[in-house]
Amino acid sequence: MRIITHDGMFHADEIFAIALLHEVLGNCPVERKRTISTEEYDDVNVWVVDVGGKYDVEKNLFDHHHDKSLHASCTLVLNELMNRNLITMHLYEELYKNFHTISQIDCNGFLAVNGFQVNSLVKSFNSLPDGFNIALELAKCYIKAAIDTVNKIAESEEIWERGEDISRYIKLCDAFPIHWKRYNDHMFLIYPNSGKWNLLSIDSENFPITSNGGHEFLHNGKFIAVYAEKEDAIASAQLSAMIAVG
Repeated sequence: MRIITHDGMFHADEIFAIALLHEVLGNCPVERKRTISTEEYDDVNVWVVDVGGKYDVEKNLFDHHHDKSLHASCTLVLNELMNRNLITMHLYEELYKNFHTISQIDCNGFLAVNGFQVNSLVKSFNSLPDGFNIALELAKCYIKAAIDTVNKIAESEEIWERGEDISRYIKLCDAFPIHWKRYNDHMFLIYPNSGKWNLLSIDSENFPITSNGGHEFLHNGKFIAVYAEKEDAIASAQLSAMIAVG
């Protein structure tokens, strides 16, 4: 297997596409150029990403610049790997939103997406002599973290199921259930961490934490607070839930 992408300035879409391909295919060589031979276009062992002016999944060609209706290369590759069952649905769902955001910015510019984004982070590495490989390693770390998160789905569900319902709005667990926000049936989560007790809000804009004064730390965003005593964390969660539901 071999990957071809364009030379010159690199961007987040091909970097994340290649990082995902490396996770699936192994660390196959990456060649950066813009002239692609007929033999390379027809060789299914060559994955052509973000260059070449062709989109043909059967030949592993994933460019989007010739067709405005296409997503950027990262999403094209992600979709095809899912279609071939080379990644799980859980990993696809974990990656899709962020890959789609990268794609939207790459295709349409920043538009309403303001501030420092992944696209601008990756683009900044172009100034470094080995910037392409540095950006690629960064993207690989993200992919590996996403895989680790997915691998904890069952563990998270087990932690959640054995937890205690303090009320219909508050869950008390004996460890952190990493996927707890996906369960969508409690406003607040309490769990032990390093000898303290963390209190989290599922949505601090609508359900901000209102502390009872017993906190050791309360973030000004009102999404997390830390308590020395479990009882104080529970009391703050109860107060916060009471205020949130009126």
